[in-house]
Amino acid sequence: MPRCGDEIGPILIAVSVVLHSRSIRGGTLPFSRSERFGMPAVLVIAERVTYRLAQYSRGLTVVSESIFTLRPIGRVESSLTSLSDAPKQGREGAPAAWLVFDPAFRDGLRDLQVGDEVLVLTWLDRGQRDVLQVHPRDDLSQPVRGVFSTRSADRPNPIGIHRVEIVAQAGALRLQVHPLEALNNTPIVDIKPVLDRSSEM
Repeated sequence: MPRCGDEIGPILIAVSVVLHSRSIRGGTLPFSRSERFGMPAVLVIAERVTYRLAQYSRGLTVVSESIFTLRPIGRVESSLTSLSDAPKQGREGAPAAWLVFDPAFRDGLRDLQVGDEVLVLTWLDRGQRDVLQVHPRDDLSQPVRGVFSTRSADRPNPIGIHRVEIVAQAGALRLQVHPLEALNNTPIVDIKPVLDRSSEM
């Protein structure tokens, strides 16, 4: 299998420096509202470069991969702005938050109603994508576990799953849900109904 050779290492480093200088991974996206919802190519490149650079720096073999482009359908509006403020899980005291959707997805939202329980899938863009082992809940007294046996936001593909209830609606493109531990401006990837209220999630 091919490895990240010396010929692409400097390129990855240069691109990564540019992207980090624009604070993409810090959560402040230097794009207009329409560009953010449209998932500009540079965001896809940023995620790919950061992950591949981490692999390169750790000397890992780069496996031939398929690239999937995820287009956010909306963003979270929340009073939570930093990881230190957010509970680990929604049921641990997370506040209500608004889901604000791109108008392009209006028709897909038409049958959601106040009182519905839904699963909100988010892209935890402040997670570290090169992490494979963690102390559960960042508790150093607990033994290290493989990340796929935990709910850590730090993982190769940081998809968040949040079971919430729709508690308010403002127009066709804004839904207030509770409880939601995702940070302000977190991209929304999908929303699905809860099918079995007694056991799902």
